[in-house]
Amino acid sequence: MKLPLIAQASPTDSRPRPPLYARPWFISLLLATVTFLVFRQVTTFPFVEFDDQDYVVANARVQGGLSAENVVWAFGASYASNWHPITWISHMLDVELFGTEAAGPHLVNLLLHLGNTLLLFAFWRQATGALWRSAFVAALFALHPLHVESVAWISERKDVLSTFFALLTLLAYVRYTRAILAVETTGTEPPQDPQTTGTAGKPVEDAASPARPARFHYALAVGWFALGLMSKPMLVSLPLLLLLLDYWPLHRFAPQSAREAWMGAWALIREKIPFFGFSAASCLLTVIAQDQGGAVRSLARFSLNARFGNALVAYARYLGKTLWPAQLSLLYPHPGHWPVASVFLASLLLAGLCLLAWRARRRFPYALTGWYWFFISLVPVIGLIQVGEQSMADRYMYLPSIGLFAAAAWGGAEVLAGFGIGRAGAVAVAGLALAACTVRTMGQLPCWRDTESLYRHALAVTGNNPGIQRFLAFHYYNLGNAAKEAGHLEEAIANYHRSMELDPQSSLAHNNLGMALQNAGRLQEAIPEYFRAIELSPTNANARNNIGVALAAAGNLDEAIRQFSESVRLVPNNPGAHNNLGALLFRQGKFAEAVTEYAAAARLAPGNPAVHDNLGDALARLGRTEEATACYRRALQLDPNDPVARKRLSSSPAPKPGP
Repeated sequence: MKLPLIAQASPTDSRPRPPLYARPWFISLLLATVTFLVFRQVTTFPFVEFDDQDYVVANARVQGGLSAENVVWAFGASYASNWHPITWISHMLDVELFGTEAAGPHLVNLLLHLGNTLLLFAFWRQATGALWRSAFVAALFALHPLHVESVAWISERKDVLSTFFALLTLLAYVRYTRAILAVETTGTEPPQDPQTTGTAGKPVEDAASPARPARFHYALAVGWFALGLMSKPMLVSLPLLLLLLDYWPLHRFAPQSAREAWMGAWALIREKIPFFGFSAASCLLTVIAQDQGGAVRSLARFSLNARFGNALVAYARYLGKTLWPAQLSLLYPHPGHWPVASVFLASLLLAGLCLLAWRARRRFPYALTGWYWFFISLVPVIGLIQVGEQSMADRYMYLPSIGLFAAAAWGGAEVLAGFGIGRAGAVAVAGLALAACTVRTMGQLPCWRDTESLYRHALAVTGNNPGIQRFLAFHYYNLGNAAKEAGHLEEAIANYHRSMELDPQSSLAHNNLGMALQNAGRLQEAIPEYFRAIELSPTNANARNNIGVALAAAGNLDEAIRQFSESVRLVPNNPGAHNNLGALLFRQGKFAEAVTEYAAAARLAPGNPAVHDNLGDALARLGRTEEATACYRRALQLDPNDPVARKRLSSSPAPKPGP
């Protein structure tokens, strides 16, 4: 008797279900929970004074939120020396969802990192079928301290966002290759019968045809890749990573004759042409944006020899930071030239590892994919095209580290098995490694709790590097400005002094210290600070204007006029300097010259009633009564309660010309 369909069991139905801890959804939940708990403190951190101002805080487009006009700007802007419109749009979306505080953007960075961890686990599990090794790679990625910078720094949204799209690309690519395998297995020719043949006699491809999902997943992979490039152009090397994945773990390089092998390789390369096309376009746009922004350093600053030497040493240092993540810093300053011995040893190490991975490719294919993933994905940021002053950066390892983690997971498992260490021992070793990463990450995160902590830590790591000292000096300078604006003059003076201790050559700090001292009634202390600001920067028009005010208050009118005149020459569109110069000329009885300066001030600041009052007084002294009256009336239009204009208009006759 034929059994009902529901009673018929397949061989897979008899397999016992895995325990809870071995189910992918439970592992994903565990990875997400641990990642969130370790990094959750970042949501309490403020913006830092290192790119966050340009990217978010002081960026009017971003602060304006998500609008059609701002989206158009994002696609056309090379602001901050980058072309990454999707990153700009994500920052605008933050403002729409969370306002202008830092907690929202920090949360988004954390959620993207968490999402990347889960996508990475899903990718390796689908590509290899190995549950625990895939979980270990994802856990290393989630908890490694090298990734703190990418998560805790709001301006590095481009790291976590671009990697999110990169991993979606890889997942779509794996599904595409599976669909291609289904096409090759089932055949591409649909059955020829009336029900599957169109009016022209050609086969009709139905929805169940394996060719359709292959095309869909391929298009999806290309689309995700394009979005990733528009988030951060570092992804330009991804087409080469896809070729590595074709070798292992996707095994698309079939063992054939040499000729067939080359033909197969060329077919796989040809398959990636759309990816390479997008990469080439992204490279061009990035070079243009960075050149326009002045971020690309010339050969005069860093020679080709210096760049190649630093690239070799940087590869070795990245390896070292991955294996022993100590002394991590916001900045690793470029030394200009590394010692010849350092470059030689680094080149030997890299050449040896490249050769070893190639020679071991058949027995240990994961070594080739893992090592060259790391090597290739770092090429765009290794410094051959020098951008900025850094020798290397932790954030650049966010994507490349995946290759090293994969090699460690599969290679470590084989090494432990070779020593006869069973599953319990392997779990203990993996647990110790992850625990060490967690401890170091939780120790690194507080370095990002505020700007001062960030720079103090960087100074401690890099040995009081002058470049980082300038950043910290600028931080104190900004603190001084905030205190001055709030009326806390002594606090402002103290912060300006701290700034100048770190960067004595700062004209801005000397100028603003002079302003704070003058506002505090310490005029004689303020004047030398203004002179020092001018000495350091003779073109500092603000300092010349400020010292003119101070000298006038001290009674030195001739020198004050000279400083105001120089300020106006340097910056002709400063209404304050024109007005101040006019006031001193008026005091000296030079009314015609005063009219010229007041008129310039009124033209540049037409909404300021005091300027119109001053111009009216000067015109009245020249006997130009009607013009003076017009100025007073304009002042009253701007401010109906203006006492000067009311008094002048009510007096009769108008002021007589002076001598």
